Amino acid sequence: SDPQFLAFMTMDSPDAANQRPDTTIAHCGDCGQCSNPHDIKIYDDTKSTLFRDTLYCSKKSVTGGAEVVRECLDEYVGFTEGCNDCWVENVMCDVRNCLFACMWHAMFNKVDAGSGQHDDDGKQRQQALNACTKCDERRCGPAFITCAGANRRRSGIMSEFQRSDDAEVCHDVQVGWWQNDELQNQFKQQEGMDQ
Repeated sequence: SDPQFLAFMTMDSPDAANQRPDTTIAHCGDCGQCSNPHDIKIYDDTKSTLFRDTLYCSKKSVTGGAEVVRECLDEYVGFTEGCNDCWVENVMCDVRNCLFACMWHAMFNKVDAGSGQHDDDGKQRQQALNACTKCDERRCGPAFITCAGANRRRSGIMSEFQRSDDAEVCHDVQVGWWQNDELQNQFKQQEGMDQ
């Protein structure tokens, strides 16, 4: 028999989604280019390195433009093409709107997010948003969310940034649904991606 087609759609509410059989809440908010098991798994797998990798690729935008960022993110992160495009546009938005805030912060502060650092109890150390990341969220975040749909917070994934767990992180998600290898393979086959 043919495998069931995977469909990702925006529902009116978590209650509406829960009333449908065979439905998993992938993330809160409207769906977009990153609303799929491949990209959400990347969000989870890289929760302590994604900022570092995207920062590395972002720096290339100053001299190489969007195409260099696209290639870099493809190599270092591996999002689907549509999701990668959202991230590239977000980087270019940051260049247009936040470059000076980010450069100022970089000159006088360490620009990372505690990548891979852990507390004594083994819990991932989180860092407060800085002037650069605040600018990104304020000036480029809304367009990114419209394009991407899913981000780590909307997917119930804690990242290297300090967040108000109750106010900013989605709790309606069945956390870990993206870890299903059969689902990953089905999505990749459906999308014609290399497995």
